[in-house]
Amino acid sequence: MLSAKVFDQLEFVCRRIRNVGSYFGSLQVVCVGDFYQLPPVPNDMYSDPGRHCFESQVWMNVIKHKIQLNTVLRQDEFHLINAINELEKGIPSPATNAFMKNLSRPLDDLPPSINPTVLYGTNFEVDWHNASELAKLPGDIVMYKSEDSGDYTKLKNLPAKRNLCLKLNSPVILLRNLNKIFVNGMQGTVKQLDADGPTIQFDCGILKLEKTTFSLFSPKENVIKAERYQYPKKFKSLQNGE
Repeated sequence: MLSAKVFDQLEFVCRRIRNVGSYFGSLQVVCVGDFYQLPPVPNDMYSDPGRHCFESQVWMNVIKHKIQLNTVLRQDEFHLINAINELEKGIPSPATNAFMKNLSRPLDDLPPSINPTVLYGTNFEVDWHNASELAKLPGDIVMYKSEDSGDYTKLKNLPAKRNLCLKLNSPVILLRNLNKIFVNGMQGTVKQLDADGPTIQFDCGILKLEKTTFSLFSPKENVIKAERYQYPKKFKSLQNGE
């Protein structure tokens, strides 16, 4: 997931810190990864188009030795290995499509303690799924509106929602490290919804949230382009839309 731009920046920093004119300041560099995994994410704020690092001229000049690992050690089933190899390249054969369809099975008989994870390709689909699951929960929806400023076109890149919709006993996920105990990614349950903020039950304790500022900084212009003042959490459906 390392972009060509970040790779070039890393090389420049190493060279400057070591004050040596050769690539990476004469450090030995070993790169390990799988280019069939997620590609680099474009970032307009950093003028990064999201090209793969192997497209960098520095990579072409420096990385002379390349080793490709082909032996699969974690699986020994031929059809599964073949399907994985084809799917990661985006060219599944009819045999692989048939194999994947053969793995499909109904989930209606799962015990209540197991909540299957639902995967989506876009944030819009995740939001739609989570909104549908929230609507199924009993009780009234309480909405907390954010206070926004700056370039409103940039606010869509912030994790905090403009309108945070919650119900009592709805599951939520924390979006910000608040201290050493309550950290980003922690999941909890809404226990109280007051006008001045929700109270959340986490495994490690109960916390009444306060609004916090989410900022979008432009390194190119050296200014904060947009800010959102909102409670640092979002609804997370019991079926885990991701």
